[in-house]
Amino acid sequence: MLSKKNKVKIFYTSILLLLVLTLLESIPAQTPELIPYKKGNTWGFCDANKKIIIPTKYEEVLPFYEGLARVKRNGKWGFVNKEGKEVIPCKYSSANDFSQGFAAVELKGKWGFIDKKGKTFVPFKYFLVSSFCNGYAVVTVQFSSEFVTYEKYGYVDSKGKESIPCNYDFAGDFSDGMAHIKLDSNYGFIDKTGKEIIAPAFEDAGSFQEGLAYVKINGKYGFIDKTGKVTIVCQYDYVYDFNEGFAAVKLNGKWGFIDKEGKEVIPCKYDAVSSFSQGFTAVKKDGKWGFINSAEKEIIPCIYDDVHAFHEGLAAIKKDGKWGFIDKEGKEVIPCKYEIASSFNQGLAYVNLHGNDGYINQNGTEFWEK
Repeated sequence: MLSKKNKVKIFYTSILLLLVLTLLESIPAQTPELIPYKKGNTWGFCDANKKIIIPTKYEEVLPFYEGLARVKRNGKWGFVNKEGKEVIPCKYSSANDFSQGFAAVELKGKWGFIDKKGKTFVPFKYFLVSSFCNGYAVVTVQFSSEFVTYEKYGYVDSKGKESIPCNYDFAGDFSDGMAHIKLDSNYGFIDKTGKEIIAPAFEDAGSFQEGLAYVKINGKYGFIDKTGKVTIVCQYDYVYDFNEGFAAVKLNGKWGFIDKEGKEVIPCKYDAVSSFSQGFTAVKKDGKWGFINSAEKEIIPCIYDDVHAFHEGLAAIKKDGKWGFIDKEGKEVIPCKYEIASSFNQGLAYVNLHGNDGYINQNGTEFWEK
C-alpha cells in the first residue's frame, strides 16, 4: 500500500504532467524548414520568407516526411532531399510518403516498397499496399477467374518479408500489438506472429485503441478488451474508436460519448460528432457545427456549416461556403475565404483560393504566386 507521502507525490506529479501537456498543446506548430511553393503551374520549395530553395520545376510536390519529399515530373513520382537533389528518380506511377524508413510506390501496375536510397525493399508484386505502421504494412494480392475477382490480405514486416501470408479477406494496421482481420465473413484479431488471439466471430471490428476495440454482435456495436471479453455491451447502432479516453456512440439516431467503463458521459443528443482531439469534439446540432469539451461545455457555439477536428491547436471551419481557421477560444485567426482547407499537419494546411491551391502556415501566410 502506498504511503501518504508517496500518494501526495504522485498527485502533484500528475498535476505537473497535465500542466506540461497543456502548455505543449498551446504552443503553435513551427513552420517547417522547407515549404511546398507554387509559382504559376509549377511547384518547388521555399523557406519561411518565401525564398526559393528548390526550383519550381515540378508538376506537383508534397511536404517533407522523414527527410524526403514526393515530387512529380512528366507524370511520374520520385523523391528529393532537402538540398533539392532528386535522390529517387521520378519513375513511379504513384507513391506514398516515407513511413518508418520505407515508401510504398507503384511501378508498372504493381506496388512494392523502396528504401531511402531508392533500392527495392519489397518486390513489386502487390495489387495494393498500405504504408508501414508499427513495423508492418498491409499488402494485397488480387485473384481473378472467369467469373470473379477478389483480393486477399496479409503483412510484410520491417525486414521486407511477407511474414503473415495473404490469406485474409481484410486486414487492418497493427495497433496495441494486434490487428483486426476478416476471415470467412467474420472479424477477429491476430498478433504480429500471425497467431490468432481472438477468433473471428464478429460481424465487424475495429483496431485496438487505448486497450479496447469495437465489435459488432447481432447488429449492434460494443467493445472488447484484449482477451476478447465484451466489456461494454453491444447495444449501439454505431461507434468510433476510443480517443483521449472517450468513444463516440450512436443510439436511436443520435450521438453521444461513453468512457471506458461504458458510462454515458455525454448524452446521445447530437446529430453528428467527431472523435475527441486535443480536448475537444466537434458536434452538430440543428444543422450547424461547434465544439464541446469532455464536460459537455459548449466552448465554441454551433454556428458553422462544417468543421474539421482540432490539429496543432487550430480547427478548420466553414462559414457562408468558405473555409478558415479558429483557435481553441473560438477566435477566427485565419479568415474564412478558402474554397478548400485541410487540417494543419507539421505546421502547414493545404487550401484553395479562387482556383489557386497551395499551403499556408498558422500565421495565414500563403506560399504561392500566380
